[in-house]
Amino acid sequence: MTDETGGWAGVWAQAKLNLQRGWSWSGFERSVFFVNDGAASFRELSNVLGTDQVTDGRGLAAGDIDNDGDLDLVGTCSRTPPHVYVLRNDLRTERHFLLLDLVPRERRSVAGTKVLVTAGGRTQRRDVALGSGFLAQHALTQHFGLGAASAIERVEITWPDGETQVRELTEVDRRVRIRQEDDEIETLALVSRNQNATFRLPAVEWDARGSTLWLVDGKRPDLSDLVLTDIDAKEHALIAAERESGSGEMLLLNLWATWCENCRREMPELVALNRASPAELRVLGVSLDDDERASDVRATSASWGIDFPVVHLTGDAREALLSRIDALMTRAGGLALPTSLLLDPDGKVVAAARGALDGESLRLFLEHRRAR
Repeated sequence: MTDETGGWAGVWAQAKLNLQRGWSWSGFERSVFFVNDGAASFRELSNVLGTDQVTDGRGLAAGDIDNDGDLDLVGTCSRTPPHVYVLRNDLRTERHFLLLDLVPRERRSVAGTKVLVTAGGRTQRRDVALGSGFLAQHALTQHFGLGAASAIERVEITWPDGETQVRELTEVDRRVRIRQEDDEIETLALVSRNQNATFRLPAVEWDARGSTLWLVDGKRPDLSDLVLTDIDAKEHALIAAERESGSGEMLLLNLWATWCENCRREMPELVALNRASPAELRVLGVSLDDDERASDVRATSASWGIDFPVVHLTGDAREALLSRIDALMTRAGGLALPTSLLLDPDGKVVAAARGALDGESLRLFLEHRRAR
C-alpha cells in the first residue's frame, strides 16, 4: 500500500468511520446455528430458529436462564450494539430433560467433575469445565436432554478428587442439587414453559440511562401509507392529520410490549411529552405483544397511565411496519424494545431512539426545528 492512498493509517481511519456509522466489522455476516439430527450429521436451522444474528458475534454461552428446563443462549458482540443479547428457548416440545447442580466437598471447585447419565438405553457424558469460548462461560448446571426417555436408569458422578458415586435418581423433567458429602438429593423448583415469558427472567438492574435521539441519514423509511387501528377500533392514518390541518405536526411512534420493563419505565416521559406538545407532536403507542396477549395490552396501557392512542400490531400489519424499518434497525444492531421513531409530516422516519427515550433530546430537536 502506497503513501498516496494514506497507507494503513488511512485504512484504519476509514474503518473507524464506518463503525461509527453503524457498519459491521464482519460485513453484516449472519450467525449460523447447527442442529444435531442424531444421524451423524447436522442441519443449519438459523433462520428457522431466529438465531441468525447480524451483529458481530464474539462470545456465546448456554444455560437455563429462565429456569424452565431447556437451554437458552446468551451472546456478546463487539463494535455493533447490542453488546449482550438473549435468545430464549421457548420451543414447544414433549421431550424430557434432567438438570444437575453439583456441589463438591468444601473448598473445592466443581470444575473437573464428570457425569454419566443413562436413560432410554443411551448414556450421555458431561464434563464440568471453566471457560467455554471467547470471554464466555456456560452455566455450571449440567443439562441432559433425554428425548422420549420417561425414566433415568443410572447417574454416575466422578468428583474432582476422584471419588465415584452412583446416585438413585429415576424421575425425569427435574432440576436437582447433589452434594458429594450428602446422600440426600434436593429437588429445586422449576417453572412451566411459556411462549412469552420474559417476565420470568432473573431480576436485574435495568438500564435507566435515556437513549438519545439519532438522526436518520440516507434513505429514510416511508410509513406514510400505513393505517393502524388502535385497541379502541379507531384508525390512525399516519399523515392524515398533518395533511388536513397543515400544522406540520410530527408523530412519535413508540414500539413497546407489556413484558418490557424498560418500556414501563419510559412511559411517564412519553405521557408528559404527549401532554406538553399537542400542537407540534403527537404520540402513538405500538404494542408488539403476541396475539395471545391481546387482552393484556389494554390492561397494561391503563395500569401504566398511557393516555395516548395504542395500537396492538399483529399479522400482516405488524410485518408491514417491521419490514419498512428492518434496514434502519439492522444498522443500529437490530430491533430492541422500546424503540421510538420520529416521523415528519410526510410520514418519513427522520430520527429514532433505540431504548428508553431521553425526552430532553427530543425537546431539543423540536426546538431546533421550530427555530428554522
